[in-house]
Amino acid sequence: MTGSITDSIIVGGGLAGPALALALAQEGLSVTLIDARPERASEHFDGRAYALALASRRLLANIGVWAHVAN
Repeated sequence: MTGSITDSIIVGGGLAGPALALALAQEGLSVTLIDARPERASEHFDGRAYALALASRRLLANIGVWAHVAN
């Protein structure tokens, strides 16, 4: 059987799963991220908000994401 080898499999997304997947991939690991299929996007704001601790902000800055979500 042939196929690719995955160094890490992350099950579950949220905020932490994709951040971890990106950090591991930037270190050269092969990562598979498995998450539930998202519901259809709504055209209306759904009221969700996130409060991020300083440590989370630093993590997002270290993996190059903070500048995209800070605004």
